[in-house]
Amino acid sequence: MSTPKYTYLSLIISIVAFSQAALLVKLANAPAEILGFWRVLFTCILSLALLQIKRERVSFEYFCANALNITLAGVFFFIHFLLWFHSVQRTTIANSVIIFNLSPVFVAIGAKFFHKEKLTTPLLHAIFLGLLGILIIEWNAFSIDTIGVLGDFLALASAMCFSMYLLLAKRLRQNGLNLSLTFYFNAICVVGFAVASFGRGLSFFDYPTSSWLTFLALAIVPSLLGHTLYTYSLKYIRATVASCSKLLEPVLAAISAAWVFNEAVPPNTIIGFLLILVGLLKLYFGEKQRAENGSI
Repeated sequence: MSTPKYTYLSLIISIVAFSQAALLVKLANAPAEILGFWRVLFTCILSLALLQIKRERVSFEYFCANALNITLAGVFFFIHFLLWFHSVQRTTIANSVIIFNLSPVFVAIGAKFFHKEKLTTPLLHAIFLGLLGILIIEWNAFSIDTIGVLGDFLALASAMCFSMYLLLAKRLRQNGLNLSLTFYFNAICVVGFAVASFGRGLSFFDYPTSSWLTFLALAIVPSLLGHTLYTYSLKYIRATVASCSKLLEPVLAAISAAWVFNEAVPPNTIIGFLLILVGLLKLYFGEKQRAENGSI
C-alpha cells in the first residue's frame, strides 16, 4: 500500500495537538469525570458537523459488522482517558507524562502478537533513545514517593489501555471510515464518563466560564484534531512507528509551557529533545529503507 503525500504531516500535526492536552487539563477547574464528559461530548458534536461538511454519514453498517472490536477499542479509549485525568490530579505532570509515554513499549509488544510486526533494530533504537530523552528532560522533577504512587500507577495503567486502543484502532482503520470511527470511539466515551459522573453525584453544569472554554479547547485540539489525524495515519503507518512518534509530546509540551507560561527551557530539555530526534530520524530512514526493499 502506497503512503499518501500528507500522511506524515497528519501524524506530526496530531502529535502537536496531543502535546497541548496536559496544559489544558492543568488549566481546567473540574473533576476528571466531568472534564472527560464534556470533552468527548463536544468532540462527538464536532465530528458530526465534519461529517455533514464532507457529506458523509456515520456508517451504522460498519459498526454492526465490527461491533465487538469498536466497542472494545472505545472502552479502552475511555478507560485510558479516565485513568490519565486522575493521574494528573494525583501526581506531578512530569511523572504522569513520563510514565504514560511508556506506551510505545506496550504497543511494540502487542503489535508483535496481534499484527505480526517485527521489532526492528531502528524501532528498538528509537524507543530506547526516546525513553532516555524523556527521562533526561524530566530528570529533576521525576520522583516516585508514597504520596504520588497511586497517580504514577494510574499513568502506567492508562498507557497500557491506550496501547490496546491503538492496536484495535489500527485493525479497524484498515477498512473503516475515519470520522465514523472517531465518532463511535467518543460516543462510547460519553456513555462511560456519564455513568462515572452520575456514580460520583457530580454536577454537569456548575462550572466557571474558563472551564467551559477548556472543555471546548480539549475537544477541538487534542481530541478532534489530534485523534482524527492520528487514526487516519494508522492506516498507512505501522502502529509501533506511530506510537513511537508520540515520544515527542513531552518536548512539545515543554516548548508550549515556555511560550505560554514563560518557563525557561533548561539544558536537559535540549539534550533530551536531541536524543528523541535522533531516534525518530533513525526510525524514519530505517522504515523508508525497509519499504524500498519490500520488507514487511
